[in-house]
Amino acid sequence: MQSSSTIGTELRKETGLDIDSAIDWIINSGIQKRNGSFYAWYDLEKRNYSFSYPEVTGYAIQLLTRLYKVGKNDDFLDKAIAAGEWISNIWKKNGCLYSKYYERTCEWDRSQYVFDVGICLSSLLELCEETSDMKYAEVAMEMGNWILMLQTEDGSFFAGLDSEENLINTPHWSQTKGCHHLKVALALLKLFERTQERKYRRSIRKLLEWGIRLQSPSGGFSSFAGNKETYAHAHCYAVEGMLFSSRLFNAIANPSLFEHSIYAASWLSKAQNEDGSIWNWHNSKREKMKVSDALSQAIRIWAIAKNQINENKTTKLSYSIRKGLDFLRTMQCLSGNRHSYGGIHYAQQNDVKVPHINTWATLFAINASIILAKRNDPRLIEWIF
Repeated sequence: MQSSSTIGTELRKETGLDIDSAIDWIINSGIQKRNGSFYAWYDLEKRNYSFSYPEVTGYAIQLLTRLYKVGKNDDFLDKAIAAGEWISNIWKKNGCLYSKYYERTCEWDRSQYVFDVGICLSSLLELCEETSDMKYAEVAMEMGNWILMLQTEDGSFFAGLDSEENLINTPHWSQTKGCHHLKVALALLKLFERTQERKYRRSIRKLLEWGIRLQSPSGGFSSFAGNKETYAHAHCYAVEGMLFSSRLFNAIANPSLFEHSIYAASWLSKAQNEDGSIWNWHNSKREKMKVSDALSQAIRIWAIAKNQINENKTTKLSYSIRKGLDFLRTMQCLSGNRHSYGGIHYAQQNDVKVPHINTWATLFAINASIILAKRNDPRLIEWIF
C-alpha cells in the first residue's frame, strides 16, 4: 500500500506542485464534513467553510477513487464511500439532488441541475466499480433517467428545475442550455457502456450534434446559443465531454469530433496569458479573473491531446502545460493552518489572490498531475473527471 505522501512525491515530479499538501488538504483539512459531503471552499478572511456542494462531492469521489487506484490506500476509498453515501441518501430521501446545503441556516437550495446530477452519476458508477456495491449503480441509473427527461428535441438540455420544479432557463452560463452540458455526455456514455441501453447512446449523439454548433470559428465555445462570450471553465467542460465521447462518436461530425476537441484545446493555448494563466471570460466586457479551475482543466486537456496529434502541435501544447504549471504553482496556498495549507486559491484578480481555497480547483489540479504522470496510458482519457 502506498501512502498519500509517496503518491504526492511521485506526482510532484510531474508538476512541481506540492501534491502531498494538496492531497492532505482534501482528506484532512475539514473540507470534507463528517457526513461525507464536501464544502465548495474555505474562506480565508471569514475563517469558515461555504456550503455543502453535491457537484463538488461528486468530483471528490472521482479523485479519491483514482488515488485509490494509484496507491491502494484505504483512507481514499473510505472517504469516497462516505461521500457516495451522502449523495445516495439525498437522492433516496428526496428523489432528486438539491444543489447546495447551507449549514448555518440548515437550509437547502432546492434547485436541481442536470450538470450536477451528471457529475454525481459518474461518481456513483465509479464507486460501484471500485466497491462492487450495486446500490450505487441503481441510484446512478435513476439519475440517468431523470437527466433524459430534461433533454429537448434538438439535443440540448434544460439547465434543471427550480425550487417550485419549474424549468430553469435564464441567460447565465450555468442556468440555460449551455455548452457545459457536453460534459454530461461523459456520464451518459458510462451508463451506456454499463447497460448497453440505446436510449443513452441516442441521447449522447443528439447532445453532441447540438453542442458542436456552439463552437465558434476560433475554436472557443459560446456559453450558450445566441451568446458570443466564452467562459473558459464551461469551454473546458465541453472539450472534456467531446474528448471522452470521441472514442464512440468520432464520426458524427466532419471534421471529426476528436478534431473539434483538438481545435478547442488549441484555442485554450491561444487564450493563455504570457504568465501561464487563463482569464475566466473571453470576448466579453465582464470583469476578468485569472482562474485556477479552468487552468487546471486546460492542463489536463492539453496532456490528453498532446500525444495524439502531430509533433509541431505537441510542442506547442507542452509549452502551454509548462507555462500553466508555473502559474498554478503560485496559486497554491503554502501558509496558514490545516484549513488552508495545500489547497489552491480560486483566482487572482488585479494581482491579488481571491481569499477562497477552492475545492474543485484543488481536485482538478491533483487530477491534472495524475494525468501527466499517466501520459503514456493508452486509456488516458479515462483518468479525467
